[in-house]
Amino acid sequence: MKISKNLNLKNNSFSNFNQYDRINGAVKNLNNPYENAALKVYHLINKNPDTSVYSKRYQNKKAKENTFVDEIYKIIEDKIKASGYADNVNGYEIYSEISDFIEDKEDGTYVFLSKHDNEDVFEYQIDVMEDNFNLSYINIKTNTESYHIDFDN
Repeated sequence: MKISKNLNLKNNSFSNFNQYDRINGAVKNLNNPYENAALKVYHLINKNPDTSVYSKRYQNKKAKENTFVDEIYKIIEDKIKASGYADNVNGYEIYSEISDFIEDKEDGTYVFLSKHDNEDVFEYQIDVMEDNFNLSYINIKTNTESYHIDFDN
């Protein structure tokens, strides 16, 4: 009987169960030396899916994506602060607001106005493309001052 060395155990329990059934049917009660190892791998993944190689790769990829997006939020916050705008801003909230606005938009350039809780008006110029967008600038108008934040330079 030939047993594959490349068992593709996945992190979803339904796939693991089906794989386990195939392992179990192939090795159980045959005094096969691989039986215990195959069953231990199956139980390890079911008890703690974070231990699998696939899961570690997925977590690392997500961590890199989150780091990149966090950097974008920080750039938005830092550029606004550098313009002299004194109120607190949240890069995540600005990015989310823009993302919601452009969700179903066709390709093109849009100007989007948003009034915040403190009565300040944020004007965004956004270039929408097929798979992404470009935030060209933000103009912030308060009761007393105006700020221009250019993201293209």
